[in-house]
Amino acid sequence: MPIHQVAQYWGVHRNTVRRYVQQDAAGTLYFVGQPTGRPRKLAPELELQVLAQFDADPVASLREHARRLTEETGVEISYRTIGRILKRHEMTYQRGRGWTRPAPDQTSTPEK
Repeated sequence: MPIHQVAQYWGVHRNTVRRYVQQDAAGTLYFVGQPTGRPRKLAPELELQVLAQFDADPVASLREHARRLTEETGVEISYRTIGRILKRHEMTYQRGRGWTRPAPDQTSTPEK
């Protein structure tokens, strides 16, 4: 199959297809299973502390929790990072109730 058809089929540039063909011929083509991405800077212990803070006071704002964490640990963390931690743990905000965790039987599982 011509390179331009392969590129069109996969939605990539022709040069990308050429590079993969060359790497395959040289034996240097490899598959990365997951995106390599940037490693997390926040220690897992601090993440657990954030979750414990929200369990203790679910009504406080993200900014308030970020300020408390900085006071307690000396580690400056943005309120947006706090929000990402909560999202990772599937916590949701409900007006009047604050932040809540899903019930154990309602956690999402990836379908394959």
